[in-house]
Amino acid sequence: MGMNVVNCSRCGKIFVKGFAEYCPNCMKDLEQQYEKCLKYLRENKGVNISDLSDATGVAVKQITKFIR
Repeated sequence: MGMNVVNCSRCGKIFVKGFAEYCPNCMKDLEQQYEKCLKYLRENKGVNISDLSDATGVAVKQITKFIR
């Protein structure tokens, strides 16, 4: 049985694919971005997506993916 080696769809690095389409480094980065957004939302209820992006530095496109 061979290993499923692929390129990370986010950074392009080669990694052994498990359940995620991203390499471990990108997964960690995305997790940190998610936590940053979550913390900001808890402290600033009712903020819109543009303000959330400006405050956290996380792209609107990525925030939309988190929501889905």
